[in-house]
Amino acid sequence: MLGNSRMVSIPQIEDCLSRGWIVVVPNHRLCPGVNILEGPVEDCRDLLAWIYDGRLEGFLRDQGVQMVSVDTEKVMAFGTSSGGLLALSLGYDVPKPPKAILDFYGAVHFTHPFWTEPLPHVAEKLPPGLSPEFMNRVYEEDPVPTDSSISLEGQTESGRAKGPDFSRPRDAFAFMQIANGRVLSACFPGRDVREIDP
Repeated sequence: MLGNSRMVSIPQIEDCLSRGWIVVVPNHRLCPGVNILEGPVEDCRDLLAWIYDGRLEGFLRDQGVQMVSVDTEKVMAFGTSSGGLLALSLGYDVPKPPKAILDFYGAVHFTHPFWTEPLPHVAEKLPPGLSPEFMNRVYEEDPVPTDSSISLEGQTESGRAKGPDFSRPRDAFAFMQIANGRVLSACFPGRDVREIDP
């Protein structure tokens, strides 16, 4: 529901680059305009296939990068929070998983009651008067967005923590789902969460 690739930790990227690694930081379609499996997971699996098919190497050549080769036997995926879940999703139901997966506090264990329990400390921070009509505008976004201005961990593009802007339907919708324990029902409606739980 939230986040974008520009919020990835620059020190983490620099560390990877200093090791001679190629770093690909994708955006993906955001829920709830598409469900978790058919949106973010599918997008990341498509990216993995694109890399294995040699298209990353072709892209780099097209950009004039001649002195780098892609070793598809040493592909690694890592992510934080929802990105951790997406990295883990590359380890199953794919023709060739990455050589390694590093998950930093990824969203997992979706059958745990935590995921459906209301969070009063979040609800008390919601402004009064958030109407369903206003929040449900997220379902009208076309195309499905791949970019949101905030993350749950407080990262922003500038590196300064900034809270949600409840004048934006996406922020209001996301925090209302979190407050009411409905994140999974909003992001994977009518489906068995074990399908997406690594």
